[in-house]
Amino acid sequence: MQITISGHHVDVTEGMRGRAYQLADKLIKFFGKVTQVRVIMAVDSEGQIAEFVLEAPRCQTLTAKARATDMYTALDEAAEKLERQLRKHKEKLQERRTRAGRRETM
Repeated sequence: MQITISGHHVDVTEGMRGRAYQLADKLIKFFGKVTQVRVIMAVDSEGQIAEFVLEAPRCQTLTAKARATDMYTALDEAAEKLERQLRKHKEKLQERRTRAGRRETM
């Protein structure tokens, strides 16, 4: 599993890098089949932007983006969005497994 952290128009401090690794690790523990996580931090005229891009086998690429006045808040919000997407995806996979099992027993 690979975690890549980059910054666009912003210097990524050790604190921001540590928080991004912590949140990415939490997502990996939540859904263990992750192959790559990219965290992109950027600054524009409207605020600070954090984006998580997650790739897993047999899964489309999941992306979550958040904007806030503080980079740590933006990271937290983007991670929450991605966690909701992962939870929904995981439920769909489990539902497919149970439906497939029911068909075999009928």
